[in-house]
Amino acid sequence: MWLRNTDSQYVVVWMRTAGGQPVEILARICGSDLYLVAGRALTGGRLSDFEKWENADD
Repeated sequence: MWLRNTDSQYVVVWMRTAGGQPVEILARICGSDLYLVAGRALTGGRLSDFEKWENADD
């Protein structure tokens, strides 16, 4: 899972489902809780960036 900050109230999480599908989830931060707002398939340049991160040897 790759957590991407957007601002102080929201985060975008790039991850794979249990079935291997790459998705991005928008979540709202409220105290110590995360509320899932939206989700969609990860495609295009975002998918390429995610796969580069997955394959990085850092």
